[in-house]
Amino acid sequence: MRRHLLPLIALVFALGVGCAEPREPAQLIEHGAWVEAPDDHPFAESAPPTDERACGELAVFEELFGAEPSMTMDLDECNYMVLSQPTLAETLAGDVIEWRLWRDASFFATDEPTVMGLAVGDEVRWRETFPNPGDSGLTYEEFVVEADIPRGESVIWFVSTHAELGARHGGNSLNFIELRRIDPRWEPE
Repeated sequence: MRRHLLPLIALVFALGVGCAEPREPAQLIEHGAWVEAPDDHPFAESAPPTDERACGELAVFEELFGAEPSMTMDLDECNYMVLSQPTLAETLAGDVIEWRLWRDASFFATDEPTVMGLAVGDEVRWRETFPNPGDSGLTYEEFVVEADIPRGESVIWFVSTHAELGARHGGNSLNFIELRRIDPRWEPE
């Protein structure tokens, strides 16, 4: 009789192991951890020539945006930037990645558009071209992850205005607010 219970016990154990509890949302980045990305990033083909790139030392900084931490890029002082950092949490297939970015209205002396992108791991998750001049607005994107992304994979944030510095006025800044992972099974209490 015990022999008949063994397969049942094994099945119950296997089902119990496969049913992990839903995970709470987790931040994938820490704004103070951004560093300059290596030259072989996924947006390299959109980069302006090296002699046209400029980004002042104080052009990219951490600040509160409303009550939320953000990484700010002052486009009056920076026309090209590629930052990266490792993810802070594991993301599993089926999870959702949420991303929020605020753009101030842009006013440039040229009509060159602003090109921005976000990559997680080796995959470009978002890429957009914004006209100049352009309105302010919130970019909110959600991506369903198709394959597991281990903790420590790179996040790359790319911005290029292709515009000369010094001939701008207006807000001309970006605030990278949040990048987080959400387990779709998670429900707030």
